[in-house]
Amino acid sequence: MAAMRRVVGALQGKRMLVAAGVLLLLCIPICTLTPLEGAGSLSLAEALKAHLGTTCPWPEVAITDIAVNDQVPDTAPAKIVVDGNPPGRIPFTAEFADGKRITGTAFVRAYDRVVMSTRPNRKGYVMRDDDVYTALMDVTRIPKGALKDTGAVVGKPLSRPVSPNAPILDAMVRERPLVKRGHRVTLLAEAASFSITTYGELKSDSTVGGHVKVLNLQSKKIVSGLLVDENTVKVDF
Repeated sequence: MAAMRRVVGALQGKRMLVAAGVLLLLCIPICTLTPLEGAGSLSLAEALKAHLGTTCPWPEVAITDIAVNDQVPDTAPAKIVVDGNPPGRIPFTAEFADGKRITGTAFVRAYDRVVMSTRPNRKGYVMRDDDVYTALMDVTRIPKGALKDTGAVVGKPLSRPVSPNAPILDAMVRERPLVKRGHRVTLLAEAASFSITTYGELKSDSTVGGHVKVLNLQSKKIVSGLLVDENTVKVDF
């Protein structure tokens, strides 16, 4: 019986501890984050954006869904401290000139520039200035190998076809091959109403995309033109 009384006493003691813990939790105020709106939201978002603009490598960021633990003054904070690495939801602390400190979280989207194709082009085509443009893209959506500088594309031949308004990847372009003097090429002269081809021979080494002089093997005259690929020269006239 004594053993039974000890077991019952232990169970009652545990129940009392659990009940006391629940009461204690009910008495402690819970710190919650609430969505921020109004002038305070605007000034805080601008301050966060300015801070991230100096610490992040991207040309553009967007701040949304700010939630804070206290009322925010209408004035901009004197200091921002960010924990974690954007993009995504990050915690931060804002310190104001009067000494007030606000903690909260914000969702950060980051954007970077990528090279996009203006129009569809075939494999082997040498890209020109008007074939590309740059656009901002969410960094979480940028494909691996996307090029950021048009200089890495212009003047180089495509290693595969490209679609319009699509990112240009490093695997889509290749270095301009050197075409040796004496190489036989097709001479192409074309306009809106006609197209003429014949055969020629390069008079000097050149790379695809460069202007060259070519011996017309039929007329024996030297003509100049653009080496549009390793085997074709578009004649100037």
